Amino acid sequence: MEEMGGPVRAMVYSLLFGLPAIFIVASLFVIWRAGRFARGATPVRAIVVSQGRRVTTDESGSAVVYSPTFAYRDAKGLAQASVTGASSGWGFDLGAEVGVLVNPAFPGVARIKSEWPYFFGAIFLVVGIVFGVAGYAAFRALQ
Repeated sequence: MEEMGGPVRAMVYSLLFGLPAIFIVASLFVIWRAGRFARGATPVRAIVVSQGRRVTTDESGSAVVYSPTFAYRDAKGLAQASVTGASSGWGFDLGAEVGVLVNPAFPGVARIKSEWPYFFGAIFLVVGIVFGVAGYAAFRALQ
C-alpha cells in the first residue's frame, strides 16, 4: 500500500472501516428501536379487516405491495384500526386473528408482534462484523 497515494489510501481505509461501522450502527439502531417500542407496548389481539393492494413501478419493473389493516380494542376498550407497513406478500387472510403491540400513549399506533426486526438487526450486525474482520485482515496484510 506504500505505492498508493493519500486519496486512494483514505478511500481504502474508509471502505475497510467505514462500511462495517455503518452496518453495525444500523443494526444496533434497528434492534434498539424495536426493543424500545416492544418494552412500552401493550400486546393485544387484532382482526385483519382489509388488505390494501397497490402496484409500484420503477426502472426495474413493477411490484405488488400489500398493506393489511387490522382492528383491535385498546386498553380503554375503544375500537382502533391500524395499517401496517407495506410487504411484498399477502401475509394475512381477511378475518385472521393476529397479535399486535399497541403504543399506550398513541392507541392508534400498533405493530404486528414479530421477531423480524431483531432478526434483521442481527443479520446487519453479523454482516458488519464480517466486513470489519475482513477489513482488518486486509489492513494488516497491506502493512
